[in-house]
Amino acid sequence: MAPNSKPSADPAEALAKEVASLRQDVRALAESLAQLASTQAEDGDLREKIIAQLGELGAKGREGVEAAQSEIDRLVSGTTAYAREQPVRALGFAALAGMVLGLLIGRR
Repeated sequence: MAPNSKPSADPAEALAKEVASLRQDVRALAESLAQLASTQAEDGDLREKIIAQLGELGAKGREGVEAAQSEIDRLVSGTTAYAREQPVRALGFAALAGMVLGLLIGRR
């Protein structure tokens, strides 16, 4: 990322919100499935409703994965650009991160 540009939102926060939204969708689907199972609907109708809802959940899951992948790609390209613009600083951050990881792993 260029030093003067500001990201519009914290990428980790946006990703966390997306995951929270997906969790809510899964909970809603589970509740819907429980309600459908408790009704006296015919087997064919029940099966069709479950398949439709599972299809919707699958589509939302794919959208979430695609959003996460695009966010990761954006972060990687920003990090790469920063490392090219400021190689010494990037090397310092990498060394610091390695040292911290070494300390954390060494304590175990």
